Amino acid sequence: MEPGPINISIIRRLNARHKAVLLLLCKGLRNSEIADQLRLSPRTVKWYVSQLLLIYDASNRTELAGMAAQEVAMDDSQLLTPPPRTGQLHRALAESFRRHLYY
Repeated sequence: MEPGPINISIIRRLNARHKAVLLLLCKGLRNSEIADQLRLSPRTVKWYVSQLLLIYDASNRTELAGMAAQEVAMDDSQLLTPPPRTGQLHRALAESFRRHLYY
């Protein structure tokens, strides 16, 4: 089956969390590994992956990674790296992590 045309603006429309999950997925990490890296629950990562599959209209993770890689190759100005964390976001993530550890 021939892949359809790639919309090179998909990555531009993704938020930072979607980009982070997509980057790690493209590196071949499993949901549990992505969850560990991003300090999310595996269920949350599964939700993000499901959303990315819908956004890209991909059938599976391999196809999704290939489509994302092709998109970046066509428009190399679009890096899959999330923007640096702001202090406020970092504090919110740290607080969430502390609550997760102690409750």
